[in-house]
Amino acid sequence: MYQPNVLVLLEPLRKLLHRGAAKRVVHLLSNVRAVDIARIMTSLSDHDRKTLFTILSAQNTKLAADILGEIYPAVGISFLDDCSKEELVSILQELPSDDRAEIMGDMSDEMREELLELMRERESVEVQDLLRYGEKTAGRIMIPEFFALPEDAQVKEAIEYLQKSANVEMAFYLYVVSKYDHLLGVISLRQLLLVPPETKLRDVMSPDVISVHPDTDQEDVARIVARYNLLAVPVADEQGKLLGIITVDDVVDVIREEATEDILKLAGVGAETILDKSTLRNFLTKLPWLFVPWLGQIIAANIINSFQGLLTKIIALAAFIPVVMGMGGNVATQSSTIVSRGLVTGRVNTKNFWKVMLRELMVAVLLGAVYGVMLGFITKLQMGSIPFLSFTVSLSVFCAMIAAAAVGSFGPLALQKMGADPAVSGAPLVTTTADIIGLAIYFGIAYLLLLR
Repeated sequence: MYQPNVLVLLEPLRKLLHRGAAKRVVHLLSNVRAVDIARIMTSLSDHDRKTLFTILSAQNTKLAADILGEIYPAVGISFLDDCSKEELVSILQELPSDDRAEIMGDMSDEMREELLELMRERESVEVQDLLRYGEKTAGRIMIPEFFALPEDAQVKEAIEYLQKSANVEMAFYLYVVSKYDHLLGVISLRQLLLVPPETKLRDVMSPDVISVHPDTDQEDVARIVARYNLLAVPVADEQGKLLGIITVDDVVDVIREEATEDILKLAGVGAETILDKSTLRNFLTKLPWLFVPWLGQIIAANIINSFQGLLTKIIALAAFIPVVMGMGGNVATQSSTIVSRGLVTGRVNTKNFWKVMLRELMVAVLLGAVYGVMLGFITKLQMGSIPFLSFTVSLSVFCAMIAAAAVGSFGPLALQKMGADPAVSGAPLVTTTADIIGLAIYFGIAYLLLLR
């Protein structure tokens, strides 16, 4: 039965875990799906998570494996610390081959070799084959079990084979191969049921097969699946030999993972979450990115210091420094996020970039006009005794927001042209640059209008 709000079980589960009532824990979760148990576990402490996983794995190895497959790998691998090697092998062998390879890929070489020796030959070979490919590639996330038959087979043979194939995961398509396992065509299961049983597969297959190479980046695989509305995509080598398939559920995981990485990069903290790294690695990751805003603030301090004479004469100017810098930085972050995400997804390219940038600049003009006028009006009401101050502040915000939009739009493209990931032009770099430019614009306009 589907549990619409499984988090209502959280508090009763915590109490049972603290009391050590293992049997009652198992009974409480007996009708809860593995994916929902995984969701509950994200709200538990590290100790309670491990305790719960140990209890469930002792009762049902398959359930433990299903939960492990739903949990973020960096968290899931920590559950296995207290398991014996025999227990580890039992759980890992229940996982799909791609999930098994992902978890074992994060283990030490020594531990991985020991477990591979203890595993059944088939599962061991599958993991070793997948680990030959680089991380975040099609080869690493593909499933080596797939539904394929020779071109001379008949439709009725294909249906019979499918009915007997318990190990084929999510068989959406039947792939037609040569006697050398070269990919020749594809047939949807719906089409398979609508043609006469004696029909040869070669007569009903579609030879126009969309496939990927095992070294194709997983993000490119996700784009292909989304673009062509596929439920699975085959993986073939240079000779066209079918190696495996990537199903849509794995593509969803890829999209979620890549989106998380892009968000982290936009924040300037690298591509990995805090759960994946030690304190030292987190420190070393953030250190260079925080150096950028630190250096920017030093430059900003020098700009302010160079206009000390102006500030001494008109101290009210200091009150609007945070406003000018803040509005410019916010606009820069918005433009940078839109453009960098567009570059990553392919919706923004060199052909339409200038159109996108012009649109961002026009939006900045409108926003700058609105907020500039509003700020000028407030300044006039509060500090109307100082000539031209309201106009100075209003014009500065207007110009700073336009300049910030230009920086935020052009920054990601410039980094991409230099071979860098456009997502790394996030808040630390873009907002700092926008702050410096906005501050220079503000004091430049103030100097021209208030001292001349």
